Amino acid sequence: MLDPQLLATLQRLPIFAGMPPQQLERIARIARVARLDPGAVVFRQWDVARGFYMLLSGSGQLIQQGADGGQRLLSTVMPNQYFNEAALTDVSFHIPAGKKL
Repeated sequence: MLDPQLLATLQRLPIFAGMPPQQLERIARIARVARLDPGAVVFRQWDVARGFYMLLSGSGQLIQQGADGGQRLLSTVMPNQYFNEAALTDVSFHIPAGKKL
């Protein structure tokens, strides 16, 4: 189902500027909106990039874990900012095989 509010938000992002409307609508249809509790971890350092994330409300932090176990704040993410765009550029992927049992 197409969420008009999500589509409008995507249209405002520079990363999608100039994208044909049909392609942007396709992205909006497969996008998932998740509501997370404060302190929830979206992904950890060294995880495989599996998703492109955009913050719709609230704030988040990108934190780097040091070898000594300490943490360093890399960036604060605010509404309408996106992160983990590396997931969009990874052209190597695997499609799992399915089998009916």
